[in-house]
Amino acid sequence: MRRFALLLPIVLVLLLVGVSQARAERRIALVIGNAAYPNAPLKNPVNDARDMAAALRGLGFEVIARENASLAQMEGAVKEFWDRLKRGGAGLFYFAGHGLQVNGRNYLVPVDAKLSAEQDAKYKCMDAGLVLGRMENAGNELNIVILDACRNNPFARSWRSADVGLAKMDAPKGSIIAYATAPDSVAADGAGKNGLYTEKLLRAMRVPGQPVEQMFKRVRDEVMRATKDKQVPWESTSLRGDFYFSPGAGAPALAVAAAPPSAPPASPEQALAPAPKETPKAALAPQLDLRQRLAGKYAEAGADTGKNGLIFDFALKGDDMVGTPSGWTGGVSPVGISDVRVDENALAFRFIYKKGLFGIAGTTYTDYTCDLSGDLNVIPMTYLTESGNTGKARLIRLKGAGSRPLQQLAMASPPKQAPPAPAEEHKAGDTWTDPATGMEFVWVPQGCFQMGTAEGRADESPVHEVCLSGFWLGRFELTQGQWAKVMGNNPSFTQGSAGGGPTYPLERVSWNDAKAFIARINMAGVGRFRLPTEAEWEYACRSGGKEEKYGGGNDPDLVAWHSQSVMGFGGGTHPVGTKVPNALGLFDMSGNVWEWVEDVYDAQAYSRHSRQNPVVTEGGPNRVNRGGSWFYGPERARCANRDSNPPTFKHYTLGFRLVRIP
Repeated sequence: MRRFALLLPIVLVLLLVGVSQARAERRIALVIGNAAYPNAPLKNPVNDARDMAAALRGLGFEVIARENASLAQMEGAVKEFWDRLKRGGAGLFYFAGHGLQVNGRNYLVPVDAKLSAEQDAKYKCMDAGLVLGRMENAGNELNIVILDACRNNPFARSWRSADVGLAKMDAPKGSIIAYATAPDSVAADGAGKNGLYTEKLLRAMRVPGQPVEQMFKRVRDEVMRATKDKQVPWESTSLRGDFYFSPGAGAPALAVAAAPPSAPPASPEQALAPAPKETPKAALAPQLDLRQRLAGKYAEAGADTGKNGLIFDFALKGDDMVGTPSGWTGGVSPVGISDVRVDENALAFRFIYKKGLFGIAGTTYTDYTCDLSGDLNVIPMTYLTESGNTGKARLIRLKGAGSRPLQQLAMASPPKQAPPAPAEEHKAGDTWTDPATGMEFVWVPQGCFQMGTAEGRADESPVHEVCLSGFWLGRFELTQGQWAKVMGNNPSFTQGSAGGGPTYPLERVSWNDAKAFIARINMAGVGRFRLPTEAEWEYACRSGGKEEKYGGGNDPDLVAWHSQSVMGFGGGTHPVGTKVPNALGLFDMSGNVWEWVEDVYDAQAYSRHSRQNPVVTEGGPNRVNRGGSWFYGPERARCANRDSNPPTFKHYTLGFRLVRIP
């Protein structure tokens, strides 16, 4: 299905490149307000543009202004703006008028546009991405883009399909994107002189000494209060520093966090120099920064032994990391071992040397990914030895290590893998409850299904057959109470006076946070858990591969909390399990919060999937999330809908559920 929608939200993008304060003081703005559309005139945009231009002049901007512009006039103004930006300074682009999205691209509509089909937008409207690209390529210090694009798609009736609202846009590095309301939602053209969001924004911009992120929080609060939570402004940010529209006394307009200095490339002599003997403090696996914790030298040898071998480095929470070599002859001088004993919280770093042991010089780690191997938690790495040989290292948790002295355990052979237990017979709907957290799991039986859809976005096709082994999936999204039992905190946005509670879904967690939770709970030894794969998630959402549009049927209002079912366009999360489950007994597979899955996002994944238990583990930088949320319309809550974000991205619409490993 071709996707297009109204670009209602106001978007503010700051591309911080980080340069000298003096040059950042120069400010240039292009302001366009389009209202005189022949078939769909608007009330506010020209007023909004005039007031914005006046406000920006008062804040020190040179302003290029256009009203009711044609496509040619808009393109000419952008070129003039670009030429000025190339001389340096801060740039701001403001557009008020009709906006829409087609196939994931956002377009600003000139007053002379005649669109009979969605394909016309590409040729008769201005691509917002093109404007952003021009500004970024100008090479100036700071760019701001504000799009107050309109409230209704005036062309929707003549097109084959139409979704409301703006498709989500992620904030580039060093930027912030602020939406006037939730993606896939709309708001009315203002009743007064200005649109509501622009009215609040104009007022907030003039407050001195207010960082831009704090300003947006203030605007969001005022808009939500004015609309009784029906319009919820939203931000996506990756800012490193602060920008001030109106700096306070003595404060800079732009304060960019300095990037850490890059270390000069090491010479061969430096790279192979002996490392200092250190015993860094260790922590549990979820908290461990391997680049920092393993920087020391744990063993040294005078000569190549000519053998493959192992080194185990053990650590207890709060104790020094120590190590000793195992299985070596001649020339080996092990580091001393602290007088500690091993318990269930012990970690072991096993270094596997391919061509004998020299002293360990500077470490070089790559592919920091988590995996599971039998009863061990494994994190593979690489390192550089003095000889220049590259080997591998693995972080291992030893289960049931008992209380043998560390020296004996280090010299012992690796624990033997227990024989697999006989496979248990399960049927659809069987449940299992984790005794430590109360997480309830439902058995999803093995089967094959047609993954994807031919009626969705491009990345949802081609439709292809996938066959999956049976698995245990969380009946509910992970709750705030379950997270708190394991991690001792609650990062969720919706809590306390804002609502929320132990039975509400956990949110505002990144993919990395989910992996940290998994590592921590797996350390407890009660059970083993992981994220579902993307294929497993869709199969389970469809009640075991059925032709269901949403997680439990084809009526989103029965099964999902989405933006049109939670107090109009706002509201927030709801306690898990308060909508109708699907046929497997799984709740909230559609709506409430997005759910992280294991896979790396690949737009072409469906052309490359294996038939049996597919999972994408390499490719792009983002990880997949599924299911939509209360913040988005039902279109995003479809079982086939795919979305992605960087693994470090956190938002109050993002959570997860787990798979139990039998």
